[in-house]
Amino acid sequence: YAIVNQNPLGSAAGYGSSFPLDRSLTTRLLGFRELSYNALHAQLGRGKTEWFVATALAAVAATLNKLCSDLCLFSSGNFDFFRLPEAFTTGSSIMPHKRNPDVFELIRGRCNLLLALPQQIALLDTNLISGYHRDYQLLKEPLFPALRHLEDGLELLTHALPQLEPNPHILEDPRYRLLFTVEAVNARVQQGTPFRDAYHAVAREVKEGTFHFEGTTRHTHEGSIGNLCNDAIEGKLERVLTEFPFAQVRAALDALSAGWGAAV
Repeated sequence: YAIVNQNPLGSAAGYGSSFPLDRSLTTRLLGFRELSYNALHAQLGRGKTEWFVATALAAVAATLNKLCSDLCLFSSGNFDFFRLPEAFTTGSSIMPHKRNPDVFELIRGRCNLLLALPQQIALLDTNLISGYHRDYQLLKEPLFPALRHLEDGLELLTHALPQLEPNPHILEDPRYRLLFTVEAVNARVQQGTPFRDAYHAVAREVKEGTFHFEGTTRHTHEGSIGNLCNDAIEGKLERVLTEFPFAQVRAALDALSAGWGAAV
């Protein structure tokens, strides 16, 4: 955002203009943080600026892609970790019992396309010399819809994720009994058994089919499943949101909209 939030207006084709422009005025009126002062720098930013934006979009898309892949896999019958909200699934064409995770698959697919966006923009700019080229017009076609596609995916997941239904009995499934081997080793170590001896003893029980563990997990350190630190994470997010000039951006957009309405 800091890279994009610089006013390039007045750089013309890359070398400025003999017309007495007030570039500082347009910077203030349009709500930019500051000028992209050097006219050549502003022009050479074409393609590169869009590439920075595309890279940021792709970074978020990569997270959503992995999230949706996990949702599709771990909600399937082979895992059954949780149920997807019915409103975000569709029925199978031939299997009455089956629900298809269409929304999550479509978000995953859309995010895969967004991952290709930085490379698409980089290739458009690859063999261009300095200055303005009409090729840059083609930057708008993939970039602007990508903003909407990512926003749509985020909005859908914001509605869907709170409606997930975890399976509270999943760890009673015998397939997952070996999840507790580490807990068994740690319990013996805390009782005084050397780690290597505890490790080999539990490994031997697993191999012989006699392993059994009664108890709960004892994760206490920050960030573990027993101490997620959600409040601290929310605090970090709140600090980032507070630092972003949402009010300034909104005021600039409102001023532009008002000016456009008056002109019309």
